[in-house]
Amino acid sequence: MRPQTIGAEAQELATPPEEPPITPVRQKSDRRSIKPVLILPLLFSWLTASALGAAEPSDIVKSYRRRANAEFGQRWYTKVKAQGADLTPGTVLIRYEVLADGQIRILKVEPRDGANKVFVKICREAVEESHLDPPPKELRRLSRDGRAPGELTFAFSLAPYASIYRPNGKVAAKAVEEYRKRILSIFNERLSKEFRKPSHETLPDVGIGLSIRRDGSTQVLEARSVDRAAPKYLAACKRVIADTTLPPPPAAALALGNGERYGEVIHIHPPLMAIPASGL
Repeated sequence: MRPQTIGAEAQELATPPEEPPITPVRQKSDRRSIKPVLILPLLFSWLTASALGAAEPSDIVKSYRRRANAEFGQRWYTKVKAQGADLTPGTVLIRYEVLADGQIRILKVEPRDGANKVFVKICREAVEESHLDPPPKELRRLSRDGRAPGELTFAFSLAPYASIYRPNGKVAAKAVEEYRKRILSIFNERLSKEFRKPSHETLPDVGIGLSIRRDGSTQVLEARSVDRAAPKYLAACKRVIADTTLPPPPAAALALGNGERYGEVIHIHPPLMAIPASGL
């Protein structure tokens, strides 16, 4: 998906918080600025690529992945069902490796998007307590030491929930990350109120380019859904974000922009309580 042409006013807006993954727009001024919505096509490209997956694995690998995910999923769903009342919407990234004898070693646990300690514990235990068969040679070849690497992102939400899209995965300064947590909490509270009844439709991912001013007021620059699906849902998500006044951003965030405002790309996920189709 190609970035759309942007207007002169949008050119004045600040860069996203991380180093932009595209070439900055040339301007007469020396000040760098990129409209946050230029990243939206990259977000949707990533979502599409994630859905398509990498090269086609062998039947042996497919079978092993299915068994592994069934093991993870069964433990995870059981724990979520038992402790659902104590959970808050969020995601948890788990990186792990399967040893030659099938034992699992956790390499990284990363809470995201407001996930609380109970949910983090559930996700870790679902992987750590699982018992797998020794991985096939094809998977072990992916690692120099013969261990099969894996990664899963667990998600929990009964309503659409927001996260910050990081095109290069970099973490910003502490003050900026703390501010992001605050605004995500506000957005998710608004989204849960807007979408109180579970939808029976298959809802798309939504990306919203947002400018946040010094006083906390916001301006939606662009909103898109994957394949431009569900226009009414898209409009409702856009309204929630547009009608929300945020706390004033810290100086560290404004410094990433032009000193008066800066940009974020908000990724609104559809209601979800699942693990990805493949972790290995």
